[in-house]
Amino acid sequence: MFTAEISSAHDAEDAPTRRFPSKMRGRFIKPPTMIRLGPQIRLTRREVERFAKITDIDPVGIRTVGDLESYVARCKAHYWGVSNETQFLHWLIDREVARCRQAA
Repeated sequence: MFTAEISSAHDAEDAPTRRFPSKMRGRFIKPPTMIRLGPQIRLTRREVERFAKITDIDPVGIRTVGDLESYVARCKAHYWGVSNETQFLHWLIDREVARCRQAA
């Protein structure tokens, strides 16, 4: 009788849905990063989106660190020059690569 009152007061439909428990939503949670297993790597969806947004060139077929370096060289060759905008773009690319390497 007492439990029936409690369960009817807290319907599952009214409860908020949470993706993560509240203790996991802190500032110490790192976003998903590049996955590495031996010499092979895999970029996460977020990293692929960031590289594509920065360079407008999709990072397709990146399976090793060498492939990532080749992709970066291809992007920097495509956007070559000495202007401030080009230097800033190269810096953004290098920063994203450093984020990937830091995680792996």
